[in-house]
Amino acid sequence: TGQDVAIQAIGLMVLGWAIAFNLDQARGNEFPTLTAIAIFGTFISYIYSAPPLKLKANGWQGTYALGASYIALPWWAGMAVFDADTLTPEIVAITLMYSIAGLGIAIVNDFKSIEGDRELGLQSIPV
Repeated sequence: TGQDVAIQAIGLMVLGWAIAFNLDQARGNEFPTLTAIAIFGTFISYIYSAPPLKLKANGWQGTYALGASYIALPWWAGMAVFDADTLTPEIVAITLMYSIAGLGIAIVNDFKSIEGDRELGLQSIPV
């Protein structure tokens, strides 16, 4: 049921945040960098699918959000695990620019969903 899915999603979200927080503690991060990345990733995944923003339905916005999630978030998390001090604003900006490469991954993935996107009125790039 929908309620079961919501309970599982919330449970996994809280577990992910707890793991991130514990990794921050284990690494001695003064600022909970991994926790912040995990919360930001949760936010991006929510606005990708849920109204009112529903980036998934907005072509380039949704595709970039997906591409950035594939490229930037794991990059930032990896850097934060090994040395959070190296995750500078310059690195964040560079990885966000590099995430444009993730657009290709997301666009290729969208081709599998053309029929469903049309039926749902989603303006994915291939549609």
